[in-house]
Amino acid sequence: MKLGILDSSPGNGHMFSFSALFNGYEKSELTTCPFPAIIDYLPKYETPVQALSKLASVTDIWMPSNQYASRVARFAKIPNVHKNFETFLEAVDGIILTNDNPIGREGILDACIKTGKPVFVDKLLANSRSEFARIINSQHFLGQIFCASGAGFSRDFENLPWDDAVENAIISTPKSWDIYGIHVVDIFLKFAERNRIEYEIGELIREGDTAMRVIEVSGETNRNIVIKALGKVDSAISATIYSGSESRVATLTDPFFAFSEMLEHWLTRNVLQTYSDELVRYSVALKILGFDK
Repeated sequence: MKLGILDSSPGNGHMFSFSALFNGYEKSELTTCPFPAIIDYLPKYETPVQALSKLASVTDIWMPSNQYASRVARFAKIPNVHKNFETFLEAVDGIILTNDNPIGREGILDACIKTGKPVFVDKLLANSRSEFARIINSQHFLGQIFCASGAGFSRDFENLPWDDAVENAIISTPKSWDIYGIHVVDIFLKFAERNRIEYEIGELIREGDTAMRVIEVSGETNRNIVIKALGKVDSAISATIYSGSESRVATLTDPFFAFSEMLEHWLTRNVLQTYSDELVRYSVALKILGFDK
């Protein structure tokens, strides 16, 4: 498949990292990447990722700034830089939209959907249930749109325990609730599914970028799972499970494999139209985030 990287938003470096997973990257261009975290972790791994490179490569890119698009293309060995958005859409078999802010990108996303080609939407698909429904109902086929959190695919959170000895848990992101809260919500939902946790959605307390949602776990004892955003704090996405005086902590330390497994899931499930349950889970996530209008 020929994939295209589309658009960008402030603070999001996935046009660099996602492209490198498929194509590899020019070592001499590494320091030109403006995202220190990517510069830190990419050299630790072999790129391209074999499972992804067998499925697709990133062949085309369009961004509002052609200069920035050319910079990403040099870094990630992307051969075709487009000045025209329409010719970009025609050239590719699938689209990766790396603008993770649903406000202001509606026209671009609608144009992608109209092509009938599979579209990966980075992080947050919609910030209301009505917009979510509109996007889903505009699909040409079930699963044309795929949106998920890389944190939810991370191996770092796979082995967290949940048993009768557990008293409560806290899952937190160091960034804003509106854009990054989906990470902790997705970790919670997969954690709950894996451990067969029944729950009720409790109160949402928020102030600006910070927010806290209490999830009330069903059962005889009073146990809660708290998911929260800390605003701008210098820490990793983390989950802590408390059992009496003991605690067990997991942190997101391996975004490389989280991203690669998320993209492989998209290509092998949704692109082949076998469909995954990510958007079903996403509908629940919007309610937890408070985007339920």
